[in-house]
Amino acid sequence: MTLRELTPKLSKPEAFVRAVIGVMHSASKQHGDVVIRMGTTGTGKLPNYRIEAASTLEPIQAIDGTGHKPWTGEEGFTGPANWSTATMTRTDVEDVLIGITGYKRPATKT
Repeated sequence: MTLRELTPKLSKPEAFVRAVIGVMHSASKQHGDVVIRMGTTGTGKLPNYRIEAASTLEPIQAIDGTGHKPWTGEEGFTGPANWSTATMTRTDVEDVLIGITGYKRPATKT
């Protein structure tokens, strides 16, 4: 399950995805490239997600999807049963936002 697949279920898709991008940006300042892994329980309206180091896929922090703040409970943080098998990079998440807003990325110069 990816954020892209959850988008139709999100209560406010654009706001949620923008917040995820912000959390990823902050985490990358301290940890380098990061990816997210979505939580697999709940309804998908405000899903929890986990920040992981892109190079090792080691968990860095679980995030509560209701307020995009660090998850304070330890239960389920590292257990694989509570997290999707798929990960998404920041570019992947930005592409989800592009799909929601219809914005197009500027062409890259070659």
